[in-house]
Amino acid sequence: MTQSNEQIAHDLAVAIASQHYLKSSVRSFHNAITDYDEIYDELLAELAKITHIAV
Repeated sequence: MTQSNEQIAHDLAVAIASQHYLKSSVRSFHNAITDYDEIYDELLAELAKITHIAV
């Protein structure tokens, strides 16, 4: 089953933001959510480029 770019970006952003949260000396849920949002947006943009090239 093929995953959408949104699902791939979400899965990766959760994993990356979780790692950042666990490595941070200041564990703020707000910072983790902000980090997730930024990572998600970047990943989605990159996946869109890759998908466009591959199609």
